[in-house]
Amino acid sequence: MDKKAETEVIERALAAACANGLNARLVKSKGRRGDRKIHEQVQLSTGTKYQFEVKTGLRPATLGAAIHQLKSIGPLSLLVADYITPPIANTLRENNIPFLDADKRTFQTSLFRTASDPKLPFSNFGSLES
Repeated sequence: MDKKAETEVIERALAAACANGLNARLVKSKGRRGDRKIHEQVQLSTGTKYQFEVKTGLRPATLGAAIHQLKSIGPLSLLVADYITPPIANTLRENNIPFLDADKRTFQTSLFRTASDPKLPFSNFGSLES
C-alpha cells in the first residue's frame, strides 16, 4: 500500500474514532521496531501510545498473517483498517489485538473496556480505557 493510501485510512479511522467519542490522534515518534524506524504512533487521550499497522481489504484468509504481524510488534500494537467485519472483529478480540475501523457507518474499535472491570478483555461496549 502506498503512503498516501495508508495516510487516508489512518485519517479516516481517527476521524471515525473521534466522532464516536474516542479521543485518538497521530503523534510523531523516533523509536525503532526491529530494523524499522517508527515515524508515527496513535495516542489516546489517556496518553497510551500504540504502534500501528494499516491494512486494507482484510479477509479471513489474510487475518492469520495480520495477527502474527501485530503480535510481533508487542502489547501496544494497533490494527488500523479500512473496514473490519463483525466476524473479523471477534477474532481480533479473541486474540487481544486492539483495532480501529475507518468506516464511519459501521465504526468498531476494541479500545473500549467494560465499565465494570477494566481488566476484562477488550469489547465494543463500555467506557474509555482508564
